[in-house]
Amino acid sequence: MFNNVALDVAIGLVFIFLVYSLLATTIQEMIARSFSLRGRMLVKGIRAMLEDRHEHYEGGFVLHKNSSTSHHQPKKQDK
Repeated sequence: MFNNVALDVAIGLVFIFLVYSLLATTIQEMIARSFSLRGRMLVKGIRAMLEDRHEHYEGGFVLHKNSSTSHHQPKKQDK
């Protein structure tokens, strides 16, 4: 097309990546719509906010804190 092989390959790769990303997005949206994932996640998120559940990240894990453990003090590490 442009008499430059590298440019033709680059344009072809960009086009292929664009087509595959659109295909993956379409499939993901069809799955999300068929299982009502957005609605469920929205309800779950709103309930979590209204119930005042806090997520605390500690050591790579997500700990769900409830009202009885909300005043937890982290342990001091010895050096």
